[in-house]
Order: sequence, then structure tokens, then C-alpha cells
Amino acid sequence: MVKKQYKIIAISGFARVATLLARVSYKFSTKVFLEYEKKTVELINTPDSIMSVMELEIKHGSEIHLWVEGINEEDDLNKIEMCLRINKII
Repeated sequence: MVKKQYKIIAISGFARVATLLARVSYKFSTKVFLEYEKKTVELINTPDSIMSVMELEIKHGSEIHLWVEGINEEDDLNKIEMCLRINKII
């Protein structure tokens, strides 16, 4: 398991971020989780997963944790991180 903490810098609503996280995470064979205020959501590309992330109500400036479990966990987390940075979310 690989786990990292990130600070959200995106100012807009979290719907776009939730969709992006679910889409990016779905591409990997590893399991990807998001934790915010002691609540955890598995990131899979389904409407339920996207809604679960949105229900966390993550705000600008908040700290989140992402962790990945599986064979390519380090590479997959780095790819997710790069995608979040490119889209100016973290």
C-alpha cells in the first residue's frame, strides 16, 4: 500500500474533481481510495463512486489522502498525482 496526503487548491466545486478521480483511477488494476475527515471512498468509475466523493464535500484548502493497493501501486499513484497537478486540483 502506498499513501500520500494532498492539499486541494481547486476553487471550483468538487463535481469535476470527483469525476476526474473516478475516471483516472478506473484505468488501473490497483484499488484506489480517497480519505477525507476519516471517511473513505473507493474510487471506481461509477455514478455511485462519483456521488460518494461529492458527498464528502471536500473544500478548497482541505487535506485529503489517496492510497493505492496492488501490483503497480507506486506508479499508479504517481499517475493520479500528475493528473491532479495538470488539472490544478492539488
